[in-house]
Amino acid sequence: MSSIALGQRSSRGVVLVTTKKPQLGPPQLSFSAQVGIQEPMKLPKPVSAFDYAYLVNEALQNEGRKTVYSVADLEAMKSGDNPYRYPDVNWYDEVIKERAPLYRYNLNLGGGGNVARYMVSLNYMNQEGLLNTSNPDATLQLQRYIINSKVDIDVTKYFQIGVQLFGRIQDGNQPGATVSSILDNLLRTPNNGYPVYNPDGSFGGNNSFQTNLRASLDKSGYMMNNDRDIMANLDLKYNFDAWL
Repeated sequence: MSSIALGQRSSRGVVLVTTKKPQLGPPQLSFSAQVGIQEPMKLPKPVSAFDYAYLVNEALQNEGRKTVYSVADLEAMKSGDNPYRYPDVNWYDEVIKERAPLYRYNLNLGGGGNVARYMVSLNYMNQEGLLNTSNPDATLQLQRYIINSKVDIDVTKYFQIGVQLFGRIQDGNQPGATVSSILDNLLRTPNNGYPVYNPDGSFGGNNSFQTNLRASLDKSGYMMNNDRDIMANLDLKYNFDAWL
């Protein structure tokens, strides 16, 4: 077998492509399909708006400082009667999907005779991300096509040539606000930060939270990452047993 490692400096991780050694025999065709479901392994569980405000007041009191939330504020958060002035939004549920699909298909063809042997592999992968956006262009997604082939030729009894060709097309989408920025703001936003929408339908926010997470997902445009790779390896082997 021979291997190619791509994307060693990429934020998407390394793609390791392994080519099997061509085998002598009649043509053999194989096909495999995989379908999977991705789920977050573990997510933080944010406290409610009331619990957050209560704990902030308690921390300030322990430091001998003036509290931020009044008794009336706490009661309003507990009742939830005014979700615009006293919101209680679980932003993790708003931003992160419960699950997303993953598809992978692979087609292999190989065979050959005493002089030449070949192996061709075609691979397609479609991986959807876990960001919950309503903008189809900004859906977190990765699509990848890979063709990988190897031909071994016995020029003489002692001299062999091996040719490997590899090609990759990879396209990725993400919201224009970028995944890292959205996740960073998600970690910093409490349940009582702001409502998702204002009464007039505009996105919620305030001086402390000027970037609405829902707006970042749906209204920040989108970014595309396109990778194209073509590689070729030429191996020459000569057996000197007849001379040594």
